[in-house]
Amino acid sequence: MTNHAPKPLTEREKLDRDIAGLKESIRLNWVDLDRLNLSREERQGIRENTNLLIEELKELLGRLDRLDGKNS
Repeated sequence: MTNHAPKPLTEREKLDRDIAGLKESIRLNWVDLDRLNLSREERQGIRENTNLLIEELKELLGRLDRLDGKNS
């Protein structure tokens, strides 16, 4: 019996996965903001969360750029 364990992700694959997850979370926040029945506090909380996600996304994109720069 052969062992077909998945190979570990590369750093690039991890960043791509994490970036895709953040982009989806940001998209879902926008969907939530589009709902009409949110309170002011709920809207503010979603905006704050979105801003945090965007900052994290920028950081990951910077890491990806640096990684790509090393591979050039």
